[in-house]
Amino acid sequence: MSLIDKPEIAVLCGPTASGKSELAMAWAERLNGEIVSVDSVQIYRSMDIGTAKPSFAMRQAIPHHLIDIVEPRDRFDAADFAIYAQDAISDIVARQKMPILCGGAGLYFKALFEGFFESPKPDLTVRAKWMQRASKEGAEAVYHWLVEHDPESAAQIHPNNVKRVVRAIEVFEATGQKMSLLKVTGKKQDRFIVRDSLFLNPPREELYSRIDRRTEKMFQDGLVEEVDRLLKQYPENSPAFQAIGYKESIELIHGKRTLEEAMTQVKRNTRHYAKRQITWFKNQKILGMV
Repeated sequence: MSLIDKPEIAVLCGPTASGKSELAMAWAERLNGEIVSVDSVQIYRSMDIGTAKPSFAMRQAIPHHLIDIVEPRDRFDAADFAIYAQDAISDIVARQKMPILCGGAGLYFKALFEGFFESPKPDLTVRAKWMQRASKEGAEAVYHWLVEHDPESAAQIHPNNVKRVVRAIEVFEATGQKMSLLKVTGKKQDRFIVRDSLFLNPPREELYSRIDRRTEKMFQDGLVEEVDRLLKQYPENSPAFQAIGYKESIELIHGKRTLEEAMTQVKRNTRHYAKRQITWFKNQKILGMV
């Protein structure tokens, strides 16, 4: 791809609740742009309050892409995102607008900028076998197996993240190859010219305060009622219901938590998530800016 073929884009990334959406609006006005959401939960339809989607007024003022594109029951990963995002970017550029990528889903950014590998389809029999072993022998035993057979993948996964450990084992058993070897390697695929970029990272105290205020507003705006409606339409094991705010609300609906406990847990989980996002972006060089 020659330099002239590469579309210009702007990139605005950072942790949740850092104020990206508002800043992206200003960028869109300044750059004659449209916003491409790089968010792993705003993709889901009917999940509005707990995902902190840009308001209807914001989306009316500036076109937003990759919001409300799949159902909560649907699986959607970084490889899917890269395909959708490239289509959106091409569409925006064709209309002589500037694509503004805005979000905090690090793996989505990585898939778009560096490529991805097509993951084998889930093998539920293999998955059930290893999940059962983890339940009986503990997460450490399953992780130890992965360390022996695919140490590169194991090094990138926390030992207590049983789902990811089992998925790596699942890929190994399905293909006979290490997941780490299936992933795209080599030089970064320079698909875009990044015209403007910013990693938005407020002071920790300010960020946590923003998270707390946003969480309280979500519950005030009817998060629990939103989740209750969704549970009447979709299975409780839908992938989207693992999102922060939704899983705690489901526990509240089932009587496993009080409202205060659910709200406190959402705040705590969101802070932890923000911290992981910050660490991830600081350890990556995919955008040449962090």
